[in-house]
Amino acid sequence: MGVRKELEETFDFEIIDEFLDHFEMAVENIEPLTVGLEHEEFYEKNIGELFRIFHNIKSATGFLQLTPIYKFAIEVEGLLETLRAQTGPAPAHIIDWLIACDDHMSVWNINLRMDESLAPLPDTLKTIPTLEH
Repeated sequence: MGVRKELEETFDFEIIDEFLDHFEMAVENIEPLTVGLEHEEFYEKNIGELFRIFHNIKSATGFLQLTPIYKFAIEVEGLLETLRAQTGPAPAHIIDWLIACDDHMSVWNINLRMDESLAPLPDTLKTIPTLEH
């Protein structure tokens, strides 16, 4: 049984479908917002939007008990909170890591849609980068 079927045993179909739609839209927006962090003029707006996206993902996955996504969203949200206190542009290694986050969030989106088990988090994403490289 995949993760979607597990969700359907506990939650209403409408809640699951709404989550999946919002999750997919969020995942689609992460990469362009992240790339915009390279530009000082977009930094503040984009970092705020990325923070909001991961905060919403954290809240929704916490409610749905999607623990791997929830725990990861907490970590990313923490990094984004640190970045909100900085001025842009973001360091290249941070941008690269956030793009890799988006890549894995896309994998999780497919896992959810295809009713598969959630893919494990790659080792490269298990360590949150620091601002110093």
